[in-house]
Amino acid sequence: MSNFIENILDEEEEYEGYRAVIKKIESPVKEEVREKTVFEPEELQRLLDHLVEQKKYMQACILALAMYSGRRKAELPRFKVSYFDEENVFLGSLYKTPEKVKTKGHGSRGKMLDLYVLKKEFDPYLKLWLDYRKENGIESEWLFPLASNPDEPIKSKTLDNWVGTYTKFLGKPFYWHSLRHLFCTQCLKKNLPSSVVQEIIGWESADMVNLYNDTTTEETLAMYFDENGIKDIKQGSLSDI
Repeated sequence: MSNFIENILDEEEEYEGYRAVIKKIESPVKEEVREKTVFEPEELQRLLDHLVEQKKYMQACILALAMYSGRRKAELPRFKVSYFDEENVFLGSLYKTPEKVKTKGHGSRGKMLDLYVLKKEFDPYLKLWLDYRKENGIESEWLFPLASNPDEPIKSKTLDNWVGTYTKFLGKPFYWHSLRHLFCTQCLKKNLPSSVVQEIIGWESADMVNLYNDTTTEETLAMYFDENGIKDIKQGSLSDI
């Protein structure tokens, strides 16, 4: 039960910061104990396009932020508008938060990390949302402020309210944690070393990269082999994202 709460229910507010008091039995890497949803980028792009068409710019921005940062549901409301100033652009391709942000981890403060967001991919949705905020007089340091009190960010449970709609549109179960898998998988498909993926997401163990990698065996082999034998593959770096 402790493993289930920590690994599956870790995005629910009531279990935030939960850690078992007994020694945890680690799950085998890549051995899934539940059916999960694996999304292709094209599927989620259709959802993004739909949200923009419906002028639901905040939802599109939050969805894009999750897709292009790999952050957990509970961490998405913690982003501030100032994090996306030009001075916070790193290597020309990433936004890097100028301060460490609370993420899941031990203690009341959790684990404090620098967070990264893919700039080119995220910028169109960020601009739509910031333009909407300006036109409607929404002022707050938080990127996604609470409508009833702009001094506070929205609650992560608000994101849960959209899950049913997204599931219906996509035709298969949507949950926010699937986007963390997507981000990890897409980084690996860009030939980023596991150590770089581990660093950008902030994992303590490289085993987590394998756990979140949804690339099939066939897809992995196709990256390195073709009819001519072994491909000459150039290893990627953060600037290649």
